[in-house]
Amino acid sequence: MRRHVIAVALALCAAVTAASSQDDRLATILAEAKAELAREKARIAAERGALEAERDTLVRQRDTLSDRRVDLRVALESQRRAADLGALAEKRETLAAELDRIEADAAEVGRIRADVARRLRDFVDAMPGRDREAPVAADADVPALLDAMRQILARGRGVSLTRETIVGPAGKPIDAEVMRIGQVGWAYRADGRVALSLKSPGSDEDGRWVEALEPDDAAALSAAFDAVAAGGATTAVVPIDPTQQLRSEARTRRETFFDVVKAGGPVMVPLAGVALLALLLILARVGWFAIEGRGAARLAERTIRFAESGDHDQAIAACSNARGPTARALAACLASRDAGVEAREDAIQEQILHDMPRVERFLSTIGILAAVAPLLGLLGTVTGMILTFEMIATFGSGDPRMMAGGISQALITTAAGLIIAIPILLAHAFLSARADRLIADTERFSATMLNVLRERS
Repeated sequence: MRRHVIAVALALCAAVTAASSQDDRLATILAEAKAELAREKARIAAERGALEAERDTLVRQRDTLSDRRVDLRVALESQRRAADLGALAEKRETLAAELDRIEADAAEVGRIRADVARRLRDFVDAMPGRDREAPVAADADVPALLDAMRQILARGRGVSLTRETIVGPAGKPIDAEVMRIGQVGWAYRADGRVALSLKSPGSDEDGRWVEALEPDDAAALSAAFDAVAAGGATTAVVPIDPTQQLRSEARTRRETFFDVVKAGGPVMVPLAGVALLALLLILARVGWFAIEGRGAARLAERTIRFAESGDHDQAIAACSNARGPTARALAACLASRDAGVEAREDAIQEQILHDMPRVERFLSTIGILAAVAPLLGLLGTVTGMILTFEMIATFGSGDPRMMAGGISQALITTAAGLIIAIPILLAHAFLSARADRLIADTERFSATMLNVLRERS
């Protein structure tokens, strides 16, 4: 655009210089120049408008690009934050899992600590009664458990000998040498006698002094006393069972009947009651049958002979002086001899029905006792097995002696129930047969008497 302006100016100057005298031409040239200048201005204005339109377009594109850049920046920020949130969520899940694991480990540690405390209490309870201390609490912390373990280990490292007054097996005070044998037990020596502090299996007693030892064990125990007293030894060989059970005493004595009954447990009490009651009832029924059924056949034969000979008064007197259902039935028949056949039959049936409860008295009770006795034995078996499983749950199944009490109770009660039930059942069968035979004899002799009276009439 500047080149065009310069060219026009040069042309104008040349025209003015060359034709200064020609005004008209100059005017024409000026007019043309003005026209050219107007066209140039119009062209410049058009270009300027186009440039401004292009600028506006570029501005709009710039604004659009700016908005897109902001949107992209926001999108990138959102993606970054979403990624951060995902990482945080994953980290939170990891921390939650770690927390659950730590809580589970803490709970397991608590269970282990409680189990250790329980085992420690069981260990302390298994010690001789003179050496027990207060049990460790279940919620005791680890340092307390370790301290208790150290104390227990410290007490079991040797043998110590003291002189003190104790209560002997007879319940009298004794001035004796008392030897503590680590954590195994206690022993004493006094007046040439030696004893151990032992306890019964499954007993809650603290332990008692037992002098009934084998001769070799007693001699070895006395030698241990001499070794500790003479040389100040901290260890000694003592011939005892570390379980501290009354095995030496058990070998020196024999079990009596009452020991077996006691081993059967509390169910033996109702079993003994059943046996005693059944024995009393059986003896009562045997005595009744011996009295009421004695001489029934001879009485019936004599009474029938009197009736055949027509001596009814003698027959009635014979029946009145005798006892038993047969005598009473014949007496009822003779008392109705003049009332007709049906009256005599009714009198006999009435008397038999009247005597039936006395004949069958206590038989149903004896049968019930025969059925109850094995059921009580079964109950003792169940209770004994419950005791056995409680022992297994508490002490485990490693030591069969711990379960011997429950198994013994189960077997003893079962055997006792059968031993009681079998004789009662046999006695019930015998008494039932005896009652049936007595009723049958009464009916047979009564029928014979009816026939004799019918013939006489």
